[in-house]
Amino acid sequence: SVVLDNVAAGAALVDHLVEQGHSRIAGLFGSTSSTAEERRDGYLAAMEARLANDRDTEIATAIAQIGEIVRLRLEDAR
Repeated sequence: SVVLDNVAAGAALVDHLVEQGHSRIAGLFGSTSSTAEERRDGYLAAMEARLANDRDTEIATAIAQIGEIVRLRLEDAR
């Protein structure tokens, strides 16, 4: 079977976009699957590592974290 490192995949996407000159990179992780969670973790780690002093990055990271809080509350409400 083929296994993908989803954390590394999320980070690689951010790395690629930063190398292309992008800095306003939003991440949307609406799924409750472990795949989405792992990719979100890689995205957040790469955003913090690559663009730590960028205000837009701070906002995008906060939005991703708020999205996770909302997802967990909706999951608890079920």
